[in-house]
Amino acid sequence: MTKNIEQFLEQYLAENGLTRRHSHVRYIPFLDADESVDDHFDNLLAGKICAGFRLKSWYIEQGVKWSEPGHIIVMTDYYGVPRACAKIKYFETVLYKDVTEQLAMAIGYGDGSLKTWQQRSHHIINLDCVAANIKFNPDIELLITHFEMLYPNASSV
Repeated sequence: MTKNIEQFLEQYLAENGLTRRHSHVRYIPFLDADESVDDHFDNLLAGKICAGFRLKSWYIEQGVKWSEPGHIIVMTDYYGVPRACAKIKYFETVLYKDVTEQLAMAIGYGDGSLKTWQQRSHHIINLDCVAANIKFNPDIELLITHFEMLYPNASSV
């Protein structure tokens, strides 16, 4: 059992023939601000989150290639410090209007309800729309990344 994420990353990556700069390891900012006021971050650290999303058009417009199943995501705080680690299971494309209560729970904003997800995701989706030079509409495609939390998990907390 590892005591902190730095130890976990060192051990896990070495055991799997990876390094922190390997192309199958991607660092993603999870927080844009102070995590002390972010229940979404608390839900991540509590293992209540197993999916994330971005607009599919955002990836295309930004020229960002999404990862593949089996790749590693290291989630960082605002300053780039690793805080959590996950392994990608699979991707799916879902229209905004088709996001379900179950998917909202997997994404894990607040209480995990669809209503909370719609309220809290609005700002992120609007920023992605601006970056992708598109207007929001209910038929907009979201790329959902489903993952398995590696750290923290039940054996590391």
